[in-house]
Amino acid sequence: MSEAVISHNSELTGPIKIVSSSGIATIILPSIVADINFEIEGLQLHLVANGSVTMDSKQDADIAIQTYRPTRKDLIASKLGEIEYGIYASTKYINKKGAPQSLEELKEHFIVGTIPETLKQKCKETYGQELLEHENSIKCQDYPLIWQLVVAGCGIGMTHRIQGDADPTVKRILTELDTFKLPVWLVAQPDLKKRSRLKLVYTSLAEQLRAKLKDSA
Repeated sequence: MSEAVISHNSELTGPIKIVSSSGIATIILPSIVADINFEIEGLQLHLVANGSVTMDSKQDADIAIQTYRPTRKDLIASKLGEIEYGIYASTKYINKKGAPQSLEELKEHFIVGTIPETLKQKCKETYGQELLEHENSIKCQDYPLIWQLVVAGCGIGMTHRIQGDADPTVKRILTELDTFKLPVWLVAQPDLKKRSRLKLVYTSLAEQLRAKLKDSA
């Protein structure tokens, strides 16, 4: 085997660190990562799920999946689509407490989860300051746990509609409110084009995320 081929193959193996918002990491990424593992042999993927993700800060990630456009000019960024969110309560919760018909009635109900700092302005614009100041709440920053608390009947919470609408144990409520949507950005370090495996993973992520977001629209 020639040295050029050996060198090329070695560039396609090794570690890639991907940091993603916890909702996207939990709901969308698993099937995509499975495909990438089969497509590109020798990868060592390191996945990190965070409540708030930004490549603008001093993160050592190779790729970030985040819900707002990065401000650093040297980063490689692509907008792939949007995520639509819904407000949900389990049938168990609704049978006990009823379903609020307005934001005013929501004050009498429990809310599960914690709104990240990066989303507070968007929530304020969509639902008003009252939601941010809601007192009857179960504070939690771990997305999988938040959703399990909602399903268990602990209170009302938000999730991607592709997850909530597919779960028969919950019901979407307050459907007359303005739709809450967030963009999805795929961001990579400036050396993307110089690193073959990084470029391959970035391209595969972009194609599959774009397709899944389009299907969920």
